[in-house]
Amino acid sequence: IPIFSWVRQRGRCTHCCERISLFYPVVELTFIVVYFLFVQKFYLTQGFWLLAIIIFFVLVLFFYDARFSEVDRRVSWPAIILAAILAISRDGNFINFAIGGGLGFLFYFVQYFYSKKYLKSQWVGAGDMELGALMGLLLGWEF
Repeated sequence: IPIFSWVRQRGRCTHCCERISLFYPVVELTFIVVYFLFVQKFYLTQGFWLLAIIIFFVLVLFFYDARFSEVDRRVSWPAIILAAILAISRDGNFINFAIGGGLGFLFYFVQYFYSKKYLKSQWVGAGDMELGALMGLLLGWEF
């Protein structure tokens, strides 16, 4: 409904006529498409509801980072914890997902400290290390 009202109002507020950023309907549409595809692929599989919540957190993190250029730890840490729970619940493959989380964290850790120490600028922030751990926990590591 927010997308339709944005189109109907031509991207303007009905009260003050200020422009409403295209960012908001893009967020709404992305959530709709991602969850539609997610349900089509994973409906009622093991860990479906837990993964649905994690995807919500990942989308929130993505758009928050895109908007404010920072990672909100109030969202990233619960997502990491849920991803670890999901990794534990998978059929005995926890070690693969734990290695993936560690390598994801380490990948951004090296960039963060190398750029800060030797280049005197930052390529990535500390929140990116959390995102790396989250991605690694979700994707795992294949030997």
